[in-house]
Amino acid sequence: VIVKSDEWLGDNGLLAVLIEELRFSETRPHDAYQAMRCLNAIIGVSSDVKSRAIELGIRSAMGISQNVGHCSHALLARESDIGISMV
Repeated sequence: VIVKSDEWLGDNGLLAVLIEELRFSETRPHDAYQAMRCLNAIIGVSSDVKSRAIELGIRSAMGISQNVGHCSHALLARESDIGISMV
């Protein structure tokens, strides 16, 4: 199963990289928007992925992206609101 592998869920895996992108929302809001879209898709289909995302700090990262989005990037704000409602 792909989502169980360290390539996806490890400390340096894709999930961690996408979450880290959210932390740079202020300087790269469009990249954060794309990362948030991906995160919403994958955390919505797997409780294991959602649990691992929470361990990796997705809630605080989403808070950053939500704040930036509501100030300057409507698409990021929308995706962040959706993501926050899922975790």
